[in-house]
Amino acid sequence: MNTPEFDRLNKHVPLFGQFLKGDAEAVQFVVRVFRALHVWDDLIDKDKPVADDEIHAVFWDLLIGLPADKFYQAHLGLLSSTLVNAVVNWHIANKLEREGNEKDRSIAFILRGAYIDVLSASALIVGGLDWVREIGPDIRRWAHEETFDQYLNNFAKECEARNAD
Repeated sequence: MNTPEFDRLNKHVPLFGQFLKGDAEAVQFVVRVFRALHVWDDLIDKDKPVADDEIHAVFWDLLIGLPADKFYQAHLGLLSSTLVNAVVNWHIANKLEREGNEKDRSIAFILRGAYIDVLSASALIVGGLDWVREIGPDIRRWAHEETFDQYLNNFAKECEARNAD
């Protein structure tokens, strides 16, 4: 099922393919995880509306698709621990954003990008250490296009959206 978040990620599939040496299973795994993480973030931040169909699709994908995902099954140890780290860092980032000062938000800005390690770990799996060392800077440049000032501006909008509830 194509949903708005899936459509947004679809435009990056060719780039993911480059990062992941054309490994279609790796690309599918990364898209599946990124879509779920983005929807989760949108639901918590309340900065973007998330349609019921999007929520249903993501939960289906997490409960049915991810356990059956061949790439995830084959590399469960590394990928699962990478996902744990990404989720824990996201929770820490949310706490720092909401309860902290500007320095805490600068830390949160860094931690929010921990989910990109899923892409880097997948690149390591498909291409080895030399490959991820080569492509890693490009992955980070792509993932971290948002500047700290843009992040602070978006965070202010999220605060407004949450307070409107």
